[in-house]
Amino acid sequence: MKPITPEKVQEIRIHEMPEAIIQATNELIVRKWNGHSASFKVTEVVEQYFRVSGEEATAAKRKELFDNHHLDIEPAYRNAGWKVEFDKPGYNESYDAFFVFTKK
Repeated sequence: MKPITPEKVQEIRIHEMPEAIIQATNELIVRKWNGHSASFKVTEVVEQYFRVSGEEATAAKRKELFDNHHLDIEPAYRNAGWKVEFDKPGYNESYDAFFVFTKK
């Protein structure tokens, strides 16, 4: 057996991502698109995910989304042709993490 490559890990992660995360993100891109970019908070993706999936929005399920890296959507969208920026607060900063999608 050979060691797994970074590319293979990325491919597996993309395929394991819940379809409802992709659908939620797609809907937010369309809704927030201003002709140049779409930006939205990670919390908006989570809220939209629960609307799309029909799952109950429990603290445990939210934790599972983060723990399983299901919100690490950047590689999937970069592979689809988007430039994706992710920003989260650094030390001593306080704001909501967010994504910015622009055309490549």
